Amino acid sequence: METKPEIAASSFQQKLTRYLQYNEERKAKAMLFNTHQGNLLLKVLPYLLHSNYPDLPGFIDDANCPYGIHLFNPAEEFPHELFRRYFPNSSAMRTDRPSPFTDKPCIHSLKTIGSIGTIAQSAISDCDYWVSIRKGDLGEQGLR
Repeated sequence: METKPEIAASSFQQKLTRYLQYNEERKAKAMLFNTHQGNLLLKVLPYLLHSNYPDLPGFIDDANCPYGIHLFNPAEEFPHELFRRYFPNSSAMRTDRPSPFTDKPCIHSLKTIGSIGTIAQSAISDCDYWVSIRKGDLGEQGLR
């Protein structure tokens, strides 16, 4: 017989699995509706928020610049061929260069809000993001 903590853990795992499946379905719908826009919103922008490299857009030349998304896997989310399509002249992915990624990401979650990936999405739909951080992780300098 399962104890209450085991039941709660099982219930949480089921809910998490359903949420992750729902999230993947919404991303797939957004990509089907407009592949170019979907790539920009769901792949390029998260990659740029996860990176800080001199030849990529948004680079900030400060070693203390906060960037990076927790649990974001750039190789999985932004494949090499897609990187080359959007940033053909960048050296960020070369193995003989410093990594464009940090081991101390400051973004705890990145969420789209609105109709993207839903039945309400249309050609004129916009996409807003909700970026979650912990202010204490950034410090006063990081907020600038």
